[in-house]
Amino acid sequence: MIIAISGTPGTGKTEVAKKAANKLGFMYISLNHLAEEKDLYVGYDEDRECKIVDTEAISNEIEKRKKENIFIESHYAHDVYSDILIILTCGLKELKKRMEKRGWDGKKIEENMDSEIMEVIKSEAIESGKKFYEINSSGNVDETVIEVLKIVKQ
Repeated sequence: MIIAISGTPGTGKTEVAKKAANKLGFMYISLNHLAEEKDLYVGYDEDRECKIVDTEAISNEIEKRKKENIFIESHYAHDVYSDILIILTCGLKELKKRMEKRGWDGKKIEENMDSEIMEVIKSEAIESGKKFYEINSSGNVDETVIEVLKIVKQ
């Protein structure tokens, strides 16, 4: 079973996915690390100064593992093959605090805040026709993990 955790950067995807995977004895895969490890890129974004991930190639890599029990996470995990898709959202005040704590520059914080305000990830999931669950991760990580586990165990 492949469980995907997606959401705007700063919503807690990594920590939630790692903890939930650990509690269930599932493997954890960061799609960003997988892209780096297998060099799954289609270009470079000069404005954001980052590589552009080949989500189709990553999805193919994950689909090869569909008989395994895995939590995957990334801000583009909703574009990748999964059996269950969970989108984390976060209150704007808390999200900004988390991004500032990471030392992100103002432009990056503003872009991600706008993404959360406009519900970009959720909109993309809706457009794709995928069924998904939405969890507000503004509070305690362990509370969010409990909500994730309830969904997975249904």
